[in-house]
Amino acid sequence: MYMCGRYGFMLTGDSWRRFEIESATVHNTTRYNLAPSQEAPVITRNSPKKVQLMQFGLLPFWAKENKGYVINARAETIFEKTMFKKSVLERRCLVPASFFFEWQRKPDIKIPYAIKLIDEDVFAFAGIYNETEIDGKKLLSFAIITTVPNSIMKPIHDRMPVILSREEEDEWLDPDMIEPERIEKFLDPYPSDKMKAWQISSLVNKPQNDFKEILKPV
Repeated sequence: MYMCGRYGFMLTGDSWRRFEIESATVHNTTRYNLAPSQEAPVITRNSPKKVQLMQFGLLPFWAKENKGYVINARAETIFEKTMFKKSVLERRCLVPASFFFEWQRKPDIKIPYAIKLIDEDVFAFAGIYNETEIDGKKLLSFAIITTVPNSIMKPIHDRMPVILSREEEDEWLDPDMIEPERIEKFLDPYPSDKMKAWQISSLVNKPQNDFKEILKPV
């Protein structure tokens, strides 16, 4: 199972104003179980901030077809990999979310969990994106950066998405921040005391189960 490969969001006008965006009504939407290859709203800095729909699954800039996308980029090697290096320096983005899912591996079963922030209805993953031309058409695609787990996530999985605090979001989008040592400061795990996780049913295993009931604790 990917990490982080599934997440959801409940985005309203208030959600976008929280990101200092006033004109994203077209993207006022709710998804409870968004999966790789599907489209999701992503925030980029384009003087002013801009909301764009992108494919969840980053294609390399040299791709000639929509295959071989990657949904996660490891923080530890992001400046070394050809596929990610230019994006993390020049094409960083915010990926709005309300919660995400992870599966705890047991010898004979995978147990799904939902994870969210305690005091935030909407937050942002640190993301990177690419613009690729496929068959003469522009395709925007993104990946979520992952890091080592905090104490909440460690019993569930050995990775977790990089979650930005509100104070970090604008700087993450700053096009003038091109020094790896500055960017690296954002890639630590989010504080565990500000998160909660709970076990949910196997309904979440199927991406077509995109409804609120999958969040119910078991």
